[in-house]
Amino acid sequence: MPLLHKLSQLPEGESGIIKNLTSSDFVNERLKALGFEKKTIIKVLRRAKYNGPIHLQIGSTELMIRENTANEIYLEPAKS
Repeated sequence: MPLLHKLSQLPEGESGIIKNLTSSDFVNERLKALGFEKKTIIKVLRRAKYNGPIHLQIGSTELMIRENTANEIYLEPAKS
């Protein structure tokens, strides 16, 4: 079984595969509308300082999410 990491722990420039979303159904529905689905590859482009938002890429879409939301999303390593 692959080791799971929190999205908030993924370094800039690295990618992972979404395994689990948050515990909130409301937040999950919003994330799904933005392209967050299980088994989707996500890449961290940049991080704001002082636990600010994280700039992400899912496919050709770029977006930002809060650090506390990223802390609840679990990833498995993307194959290189």
